Amino acid sequence: MRRFHNQADATLGPTRELQQFLGEQGFERVRLLARAVDSQQFDPGRRDPALREEWGVDGNGLVAIYVGRIAAEKNLGLAVKAFRKLQQIRPKARFVWVGDGPAREKLAHENPDFIFCGIQPAARPSAT
Repeated sequence: MRRFHNQADATLGPTRELQQFLGEQGFERVRLLARAVDSQQFDPGRRDPALREEWGVDGNGLVAIYVGRIAAEKNLGLAVKAFRKLQQIRPKARFVWVGDGPAREKLAHENPDFIFCGIQPAARPSAT
């Protein structure tokens, strides 16, 4: 695995800890590519109980959320498949889609249990 990665222009890691660990293991050109989720904005302490109630989610219920353009090139089928697997373990889980795009109508028709919120302002409180 290391030999494979060392042939690449870079190996990306999501945390400084992983970047350091991989470097210590002999991986070369390890670069940090931080996760694109603001962990302060989406902190569980900022949950909006009214919004969760609107979605039909109880206090500690699981909410999966997709934020982005709802289009075929985003591999939405993989997200749906992963969520359906999750639902086998957590049947009351909800999948909330934030955004819009050409695949929204078809996705909503095929998955009537999904919640579609449309495009939202960045300042709206988190419910996840």
